[in-house]
Amino acid sequence: MIEVTEETGLEKRDGMSIFGTDHLTLDGTGVRDSIRVSGRHIRRALAPRRPGHTAQIIADNSRIGAALPWTARHRDLYEIVTHALLWERQRADFV
Repeated sequence: MIEVTEETGLEKRDGMSIFGTDHLTLDGTGVRDSIRVSGRHIRRALAPRRPGHTAQIIADNSRIGAALPWTARHRDLYEIVTHALLWERQRADFV
């Protein structure tokens, strides 16, 4: 989702689809924090919900951290999206 949002913000895509308007959320769509923190106007179209889609997904990486010698370098969503946008911009310069 972050990659599609960033590509749309950088005009590599014409827009993106938001699937589902009947979720039990404030606006009826799924939670999209990656779009909200990007700070850019994202062209989007509403589309029907696809089978299996949920209104919200929350990830917890504590099990992988306990099982492997790995820790997340970036934990803050704003920081993650900022780094993803910088990476997309750099990638655009080489494509």
